[in-house]
Amino acid sequence: MEKKKIENTVKKLLDLMLEKQFEVIYNSDIQKKISQEVLEEEISAYPGILTKPPAYQLNNLDLYETNFDNQVWIDIPLWFDNEESDLTLSCIIYDVNEAEYKYSIEDIHVL
Repeated sequence: MEKKKIENTVKKLLDLMLEKQFEVIYNSDIQKKISQEVLEEEISAYPGILTKPPAYQLNNLDLYETNFDNQVWIDIPLWFDNEESDLTLSCIIYDVNEAEYKYSIEDIHVL
């Protein structure tokens, strides 16, 4: 899988979160394990305002192999008030032979 495409997928997902486009996020999620309401509640319940992580954070994401060649697991630390928080978005990024990769939000939790 191409790292640049993975980064672009994560950036688009985070941009949608910043814009509070939770319905779009849910509709674009290929597995739909986390409901739109749960995602929105977790983000709004966390103290502070969700902010975009710095570029260095987005360019140095930790990717974890899965049992399948067309997917990687990624834990994305979320930022609030321009500081890294302990709230983490866990996703699988999929290569489904399209121009852009797809995602599935697996969990949102405090680490």
